[in-house]
Amino acid sequence: MEIDLEFCMELYFPSFNEAARKTLCDFQKNILIFVSKTKPYESQISILVTLINLFHVLVLTRKSMRKSSINIIMAAVAFTDILSCFYQLNVYGQQELAKFGFCFDFYSYLGAFTDIVLSVLRGFARRCSTWLCFFIAVIRTSVVRNLLDSRFESLAEPKTALFLILGVLLTSCSISLFKWCEYSIASSEMNILSCGQWGTILFYYLQYSDWFIENDMFILKTFETTDAIISNVGGSCRTYGYIDRHFRLFPVYCFLS
Repeated sequence: MEIDLEFCMELYFPSFNEAARKTLCDFQKNILIFVSKTKPYESQISILVTLINLFHVLVLTRKSMRKSSINIIMAAVAFTDILSCFYQLNVYGQQELAKFGFCFDFYSYLGAFTDIVLSVLRGFARRCSTWLCFFIAVIRTSVVRNLLDSRFESLAEPKTALFLILGVLLTSCSISLFKWCEYSIASSEMNILSCGQWGTILFYYLQYSDWFIENDMFILKTFETTDAIISNVGGSCRTYGYIDRHFRLFPVYCFLS
């Protein structure tokens, strides 16, 4: 996707100086190119990511590795990254089975319900992974910079990891419950191609719930903005929805370690 440089600078970064705006727009352009080229291979990448993270989980959960809070949190990150791939793995599995003659009714109520479940699960997993990575950076930085301070020794203990993981899971779960209410399943009769045959069927699809779009979509806008700040890349990348769905925010603190 080609973006005019002047248009990008004026629309997305009007408050920055000339050099900063050009740098940010160039960065955005490179991100867009990268996403457009890798998007067709998303399913294959998801399989590779799942296998790599499964290996990480097996290694980091060994008894000798569970003595460090960092290793335990890293195992949790790997596990949540596996969960975040379930949505795409489901799509890939259906596409591959369809090649062998299996028919999936994508327009059924079950298909729409599965979409909601896996979408919420993906958001939950990405949110957890992001903030668990953040706490890894916090622990590493705090312990390394305060080696002689006994008050920070407990951060490296396994119980610290368990408390942090539990806290992140519960917090992210509460947001995901709210996300669950964002959509409702609607239906209408349509003449479409299903399982190789044309016909009039009851087509189920997702739409925003009435509660979210009332009052000029105040709740929807508030929730989407909050969720983006917590778990997704904001700024110019958010202009393109598919980028927002595939890139996560690693808090700045991660770079301090």
